[in-house]
Amino acid sequence: MLLPWSSSDPGYDASPLYAVEKLRGQINTCYDEINPFVSLDGKTMYFTRVGHPSFDKTLKVDHEDYAETLDFHAYESALKDVYLQLGESESHDPVSSPFNQDIWIAHSQFGTFDQIIHPGYPLNSALPNSVCAVTTDPNTIVIVNQFYKDGSMQKGFSFAKKNAWENWRFPEPLYIYDYYNLEPGVNLTLSRDNEVMILSMNRHDALGGSDL
Repeated sequence: MLLPWSSSDPGYDASPLYAVEKLRGQINTCYDEINPFVSLDGKTMYFTRVGHPSFDKTLKVDHEDYAETLDFHAYESALKDVYLQLGESESHDPVSSPFNQDIWIAHSQFGTFDQIIHPGYPLNSALPNSVCAVTTDPNTIVIVNQFYKDGSMQKGFSFAKKNAWENWRFPEPLYIYDYYNLEPGVNLTLSRDNEVMILSMNRHDALGGSDL
């Protein structure tokens, strides 16, 4: 039977098997970067940036984009109301709200994730946008929430896909039988073959605040 080496064994090599290297400043900023997911080929990283002032401001209500039709103060007030409806405890600057989440993409041309992209609508909007899984299709990711073209949003997940011209299509709902979640926080991951889905959420038969 083979046992792992200990520091008392002759020939023990104390050098670490892995080294931690901080990613470039374009990715690590003074804002919150969360939920990083790397594509299966290792060349693309998707992550969510929270509270960034350059978030996509598209805010559609019954097909009307308030970012285009309202002045600054009216738009800010409307966005505050939306975040309150989503569960924010109190009304404050919507830019710094935890519901201000956009998806960012980093490409690794020289092995260092040196190209940073901030996609616009429809992948991002003023609603919470976050990646939760990559798929075997390099042009398809799974994102949190279900979005509709009239501006409404439902709890759940969606597929976001790129077309042949590298443009993101409007997200398509990912339907899960008997899906419900009692908490605003939720997450999902896929196995490498896309055959198994693991969710983290709170349901009536949960043993804690969030179960697998």
